[in-house]
Amino acid sequence: MNCQEELLSTIRKQSAELAEWMWDLRTQVHRYPELGYEEYRTSDLVASTLEDLGVEIRRGQAGTGVVGLITGDPTGPVVALRADMDALSVTEKTGAPYASTRPGIMHACGHDGHTSMLLGAAAVLSRLKSCVPGTVKLVFQPGEEAGGAAERMVAEGVLTEPDVQMIYGVHLWPTIESGRIAVPAGMCMASSTAVHIRIKGRGGHCGMPHKSIDALTVATQIVNMMQVIVSRLVDPIEPAVLNIGVLRSGERRNIVADEAEIAASIRAFTVETRDAIEKRIQKIVSAVADAFDAQHSIEIIHLVPPLTNDERAAEIAEGAIEACLGQGAFVKKQPPEMTGEDFAFYLNHVPGALVLVGSRNDAKGFTELLHSPRMDFDSAPLVAGCQALCSIAFRALASMGR
Repeated sequence: MNCQEELLSTIRKQSAELAEWMWDLRTQVHRYPELGYEEYRTSDLVASTLEDLGVEIRRGQAGTGVVGLITGDPTGPVVALRADMDALSVTEKTGAPYASTRPGIMHACGHDGHTSMLLGAAAVLSRLKSCVPGTVKLVFQPGEEAGGAAERMVAEGVLTEPDVQMIYGVHLWPTIESGRIAVPAGMCMASSTAVHIRIKGRGGHCGMPHKSIDALTVATQIVNMMQVIVSRLVDPIEPAVLNIGVLRSGERRNIVADEAEIAASIRAFTVETRDAIEKRIQKIVSAVADAFDAQHSIEIIHLVPPLTNDERAAEIAEGAIEACLGQGAFVKKQPPEMTGEDFAFYLNHVPGALVLVGSRNDAKGFTELLHSPRMDFDSAPLVAGCQALCSIAFRALASMGR
């Protein structure tokens, strides 16, 4: 057995031995979920666990963020591993003995798993510290669901001191079989943009519509025209979604509506497509409102940019996963998703990739999608994720050090 094989064998063995320990951490985080920027208990648990492992920590970035440093060779390169810690405003329906104790708040997106598997990686890497050919920066991020936290952590220096050359994020993925992992090269997830439109008409009696300005009619015409933007005004080979989720207007059947509100979401894989859709929305709203002499306002909020995995980073991850977890563990063809992830903000500054860890287990009933009130998983993905993160960190550092 050569040194590389011995290292991978140690990672496999120690990750498996930590299964119960990681599961205990996961259930602690799951029982006491916290919303974005309110992860005080979770942040304390992460910090104390890292300190017990002898890992140098820094606290306070983006409020409740925690950063750990494991340095083997201080002259070597730096790779970062990121997990998010916040929960969702969802009422849990799993019926699990470790279910949320906080009504209306749940870890329905797997962030409890991300946190525990990165702590598992911290435990393994700290034991192998003398073998680490550089520095591994462990990034425990708050507020992924709330928005803005990744961008804020970058602004507050999470990618500096020491400077990060490559970064990997981790996300449980319930459409991928447990024990398998995907790291798509190139497009991985879409941008997410919120659109809020307000129409101000002039309310009045329905028997005298000509003396009023019907905000509801204006809004429905806008909605109808927005529905054809993707099908008729976007290149059909460019994936895009324009979902209109809210249309509110009116108070009584015999009153002409005075105001109307429209809320929509744009998803796209390129900034160019996203911007083109936004411009079409602005043109439609302005033209229709003007035609009816109504007033209007539009608010467009860019929540996250498109998430595009660096091809070299994805290739490094593929090699690491196949070497550590076996040839069949890596998912070769994982299609991009129209979901959004603020890990994209890190990739705007340094190359890296989002690692999708399979959590689906049909036999055990773990089949619910992300954000479902019944989303759950067992300890197997934690072990696989821990092994993947450790092996990726070593391979990335070795690759950058050559």
